Amino acid sequence: MSELVMLVGLWGSGKTTYAEKMRKEGYEVFSSDMVRKDLHKDERMKDDMELIFDILNKRVKQALLDGKRCIYDASNIRYKWRMEFLSSIDFPCKKKAIIFATPIETCLERLKKSDKPVSNDVMRRLVKKYWVPGFYEGFDEIAIEHQGFIDFRLEDIMDYSQENPHHSLTLGEHMAAACRYAKDKGFDERIVIAAKYHDCGKGYAKTYIDRLGNISDVAHYYEHENISAYMFLCMDPKKLGISDEEQLKIATLINWHMRPLYWEMGGDRDRDISIFGEDMMDDLMKLHEADSNAK
Repeated sequence: MSELVMLVGLWGSGKTTYAEKMRKEGYEVFSSDMVRKDLHKDERMKDDMELIFDILNKRVKQALLDGKRCIYDASNIRYKWRMEFLSSIDFPCKKKAIIFATPIETCLERLKKSDKPVSNDVMRRLVKKYWVPGFYEGFDEIAIEHQGFIDFRLEDIMDYSQENPHHSLTLGEHMAAACRYAKDKGFDERIVIAAKYHDCGKGYAKTYIDRLGNISDVAHYYEHENISAYMFLCMDPKKLGISDEEQLKIATLINWHMRPLYWEMGGDRDRDISIFGEDMMDDLMKLHEADSNAK
């Protein structure tokens, strides 16, 4: 049976190095950069992302139809896009995701030494779009490739003011309170850990620019849940006392933890449940309860 291995990670996370290693083991590698090189003679086309990925997807699907083992080397950080592509493969094929959990600073340092350096602001915008791959997307297997770890401790942010009227507690106090609430309620350990780290990316997300582009007197943390989920994946699961499988589940909960607020504002709750299922819905609502009561 043919096999698709989709690499998921930030720029500089180690995907391409891994892909070249797998090429030596008989995998055929497909990447967006390769398509760009093929289009480089036509300046009008080389930056047309829709065209680039249309060509890339067709190449990958044809190779899979030919029975090959394929590496899909691109950022692949958006769950809607991954689901759409996987659902378009309407023939037998093993589908695996490999998550490159590489600290953001490591990615930036690697890129600085390459011919494709990016600024911290550009990287921040990328991480804000990050969604943890899930089995509900259509994958048969998901693995985490750790390339270094971050050392995140609540005690280091106990004095971190959130500078936002929605929060009276400091960031560290809020996360600790959410963790205590989950413990006191007897929630599963997975939810307790998710509550403890659910806002760990807020410091990196912080901005004084509102959604309209205006300078604000208060801090905003747009898409902090995506950054938090990614940062949690970059923590050492052994130090957390969990398996890679549990780390994946907890990161997914963190990724979705703002969704209940979205539903309260009229978001499509049923659609989201149809994506991730009732089991995760129960955990998500318990995490939301802990988050809401951490005041």
